[in-house]
Order: sequence, then C-alpha cells, then structure tokens
Amino acid sequence: MKKFLLYLWQLPQNIVGLVVILFLRKKNIFKYRGKLVCYDTRLLGSISLGEYLAIGSVRQETLDHEYGHTKQSLYFGPLYLFIVGLWSLQEVWFDRDGDYYDDFPEKQADKYGGVIKDENNRRKCTYVPTAEELNSINKAKTNK
Repeated sequence: MKKFLLYLWQLPQNIVGLVVILFLRKKNIFKYRGKLVCYDTRLLGSISLGEYLAIGSVRQETLDHEYGHTKQSLYFGPLYLFIVGLWSLQEVWFDRDGDYYDDFPEKQADKYGGVIKDENNRRKCTYVPTAEELNSINKAKTNK
C-alpha cells in the first residue's frame, strides 16, 4: 500500500517516465537501485522521472546521480517537474557558471545518490552496486 501511495504522490513524473520508456522501446531495460532504467545511446543526456530513468550513459556516476533525482521526486511529489525539472532544464540550456553539478538541484541529486567530490574535485560514487546490477549494466553496454 505504501509503494502504491508513493507512486500516486509522484504520478505526474511517473506518467511522463512511462511514456518516455515506451517511446524509446529499447531492449536495454534493467533495474538499478530498485528503479527501472532504459539505456539508449541515442539520448544526449539522462532524465529521471519518478520511478523511471532514461539514460544515455551507463556510467555509475550517471546512474547514481539520476537515482538521486528519484529521491527528490519522493520529497517534492507532484511539484517535482516544476521545482527540479524546470530548474534542471534551464541549467542544461543556460549554465552560466560552467559547472552544472554545483547548483541546485544537481548538487542535491549527487548527494542523495551518493556521488561525492574527491580531493581533486572529481565526482566519484560511494554506492557499491550488487552483482545483479553490475551484470545488468555490463549487458546494457554490450547491447547498444
């Protein structure tokens, strides 16, 4: 029941996410950290929509960052697309300071997804994928 209510709480982005995944119709669909991921190399970037991720890269930083956005979706609920989505889009189009990941909501998504910066200011992951997740990622890489 709790899972169903959380799905409803995120319904706008879940509907858009389902439409995106159905539109892509890619066979590279797998689970990562409990979320449904569609990997398609035609995508120039990645997007997190509720319970669904559409990604153009299977790098772990990308997966973990987008997972962080799923946490934001849980917190903001039906306002997610306005608060996070619109802000992210304007950052993609008009990033004036040169570091996309240093501003809200991207910095917050990194934090929630377990992506940190090391002493050389490089992004790295703290989450250790399960063997099943690693197999899925590797399989997706070979099925481009």
